[in-house]
Amino acid sequence: MIDHVLGRSLYNRRFFSFPSSLFRADFSTCEFQFLNPDNLPILSDYKWFLNTLPEAALVVDDRGEILIANEMARRVFKSSGDSFHAKHVWELIPVEKREGHDDKMASFHKSPEKESRIANSALEAVRGDGTRFAIVIILRQITLACGSYTLAICQDVSERRYLVTGLRNELDQERLLARTDPLTSIANIRRFRAELERSIERLTRYGRHFTLISIDLDNFKPINDDYGHAEGDKVLIDVGGTLKSGLRSGDFPARIGGDEFAVLLPDTDFDAARKFIPRLVETLENKMKKNDWPVTFSLGVVTFNETPGRVDKALMVADETMYLAKRSGKNRAAMRTFQ
Repeated sequence: MIDHVLGRSLYNRRFFSFPSSLFRADFSTCEFQFLNPDNLPILSDYKWFLNTLPEAALVVDDRGEILIANEMARRVFKSSGDSFHAKHVWELIPVEKREGHDDKMASFHKSPEKESRIANSALEAVRGDGTRFAIVIILRQITLACGSYTLAICQDVSERRYLVTGLRNELDQERLLARTDPLTSIANIRRFRAELERSIERLTRYGRHFTLISIDLDNFKPINDDYGHAEGDKVLIDVGGTLKSGLRSGDFPARIGGDEFAVLLPDTDFDAARKFIPRLVETLENKMKKNDWPVTFSLGVVTFNETPGRVDKALMVADETMYLAKRSGKNRAAMRTFQ
């Protein structure tokens, strides 16, 4: 009776058996030990062993020629016919990614430790039918009766990568939605507060002043009342788009809520803000006139030369300045410094 020892798959922990007279295997480290070094197995014996593995396995010589491919490799790489379709590992690698492969394999064969080399991220391989898929490969140098070779344990992880990519995209989308106003596609109050907090920190630490603009739409309510909320939404979308396209690189617009918007101008002093505001108002008004909307704008513009300490304080000062413009007759900008 032949004694058997248990081996475990690298990935799914399924168990299988093979003759203990030939091999001892530790699949947690990809270690294979032959019990009698003076009587090493030949390739045909090793091929029998590899066919017991639940993972795709290849034995490759130092020239990259594939000597053994187990049954699972034929399935994973979709080989047609009775034998493995590829004669050389190059046939399993996309053409544009073959450069440097021989040098890497030569370096691996020269490694005195002959240790496992694990691909931490999925590589790309080519199947027999020409399709590509994501694969993780574990390499190990082995010694058989006829010489030393490389054992490659391969796992198809394309489905896993597809799922991970999908989850990552969903997470990115959720993050974007959490920080973007869904109507105007510019930043929402949450993201704006974070940007404003960074500007306050830069002012506190480095003395880099900034200007905060609070914008309120005049005569917006009659549009909602007379033409409906759909028309009102169009106005808000146009304002958001105009702010996004009409500002300088580095300026940060946001919709605070309702018909209120805000703009953060980093590294902008009072004089620079005073020159910039008329151009901004003209751009917004031209957009409104183009659609025959009777909307004008009241702005509160505050340049912070000293830190307000808190985001809420900065927003409150800008709002108070904007309401000063409202009380002064609307369709104008009120400006001040905070120091």
